[in-house]
Amino acid sequence: MTIGKSNRQFRKKGRKQKADPFLKKVWYDVKAPNIFRETQIGKTCVNPTGGGKTSEQQLDKRMFEVSLGDLNKDERKSYMQFKFRVEHVSGTNCFTNFYGMRLTNDKVQSLVVKYHTLIEAVVNVKTTDGYTVRIFCIGFTKKDRNQVKKTCYAQSSQVREIRRRMVNIMIKESNCTLKELTLKLISESVPKEITKQCQSVFPLQNVYLRKMKVLKTPKVDVDTILKLHGFETKKKKETGKKVNRKKKKRGEYDHEEWLEDFKMALKNSTWMGGALPSMRRNIQKQTIKCVNAFKYVSQEGLTISFDREKVIKSIQNTRMFQKMPEDVVENPNHTTEVTVLNRDCLLAAEDLINEGFERPCVLNMANPYHPGGGYEGGAGAQEENVFRRTNYIQSLIDKENLVTEKAFSYPIPLLGAIYSPEVIVFRGAEEQGYPYLEKPFVVSFIASAAIPRPRVKMADESWELEEEEYKITKKKIRTMLKVPLIYGHDSLVLSAYGCGAFGNPASHMAKIFHEILDEEFKGYYKKIVFAIIDGKKGQLEKHGSVNPKGNFLPFFEEFKK
Repeated sequence: MTIGKSNRQFRKKGRKQKADPFLKKVWYDVKAPNIFRETQIGKTCVNPTGGGKTSEQQLDKRMFEVSLGDLNKDERKSYMQFKFRVEHVSGTNCFTNFYGMRLTNDKVQSLVVKYHTLIEAVVNVKTTDGYTVRIFCIGFTKKDRNQVKKTCYAQSSQVREIRRRMVNIMIKESNCTLKELTLKLISESVPKEITKQCQSVFPLQNVYLRKMKVLKTPKVDVDTILKLHGFETKKKKETGKKVNRKKKKRGEYDHEEWLEDFKMALKNSTWMGGALPSMRRNIQKQTIKCVNAFKYVSQEGLTISFDREKVIKSIQNTRMFQKMPEDVVENPNHTTEVTVLNRDCLLAAEDLINEGFERPCVLNMANPYHPGGGYEGGAGAQEENVFRRTNYIQSLIDKENLVTEKAFSYPIPLLGAIYSPEVIVFRGAEEQGYPYLEKPFVVSFIASAAIPRPRVKMADESWELEEEEYKITKKKIRTMLKVPLIYGHDSLVLSAYGCGAFGNPASHMAKIFHEILDEEFKGYYKKIVFAIIDGKKGQLEKHGSVNPKGNFLPFFEEFKK
């Protein structure tokens, strides 16, 4: 080694290793409003707080685009791309709001057909909560079924009239909040209404809202955004001297005040104790009073009357079936759509009506011995809830003797059911405070009683009905599915049949429904919705040791297969 030589001077200079820039990033969860089935959109990254901007400021107004197929787990709706904008950041969550929608290019190009007229309309609308939205509509003329002519062109006067109707319908349907407008966008109710209204001018096909974008947004506070995502926000405490002012009530009943009292009672009472039954009994008394008077006053102060003759006809047409009817019903071979929703049964029926199903039939999970179950005591099960919101009491009990000769009497036969047509729904859900509806709607009911507290056995790590109970339950379900077909229904709202207080295993019940629908009733219905609301934790423990997962999840997993 040379004297004076230093190892440092001859050391090779290696390349400096570059650190992965993403290691320093901060990751956030992106949340969509809770009107979608999947609220977790994904994740996004941002530089850590430093310099002139915090992480929250960098994320503010950031845009995301997701397909409706991913949001609602429905591949058929993948052609709709929804835009969301970050409105609030809390912790590691980015809370977004709807900001636009567009159809994919592939979808738009697939709609274009030769020798047909393409009709488009654009309109700027303002929602009731202050959003300015631009909506683009597209539609195509449709050939008659037996048309021989190659072309299918509309005259210019017809195009102008169709465009005018498109604009009017879009303006009318947009007279709501942005959340309600988004729900209409998901259900595609606006294009269906346009197709229906333009039929007399020129038949249309492939009508879609091609694009929607938010032009102006109002000042939105944090509470509004959190409420949109399903969080309950606490009201700020009033300071200063309390001033007693009389509340201005348009209707006779303040549902918001009742709801506040109900939430307070819910926190301070046990499952079936405290003030809850009393509050529900008061609602039932109000409903019976309206039913007997054949009218009610809506929240806006409008008096809405029932058609007495139609009500009497509904009672007369209520019929009890001893077992599954033997009537032959021709199979229309529909492609049956089955969905499982964590939703109230009457709200699900209203959704079906908005989708174009005129006569949905709803399953009433009935008490076999007492019509209405414990409605007089303020019980909270499905049948009692329906009694508080409809005139169903007239069909099953008819205390006013509107019909002198009744065609049936309780109990419900073991394998039978009771069909009640044209029942009027005129009050909202319990979580809304039972408001009187501005627009009542009509549904039919099929009342069927599950086996109370059946014998069960453990099989493949889940509870199942014993063989005898299994056979009886299958016959009960066949009856409830066959009767609506005789009366021409093409849509049903079912539920977790007997899986609450009656203690039937939900996983096995879901399999039985799936088995019967696939084998015996395939193609008979256009759409079937299982509307299932799980009880609270204490309620599940009291009722459902056979249903550790609750009722919604077993049905959801079964029909996802």
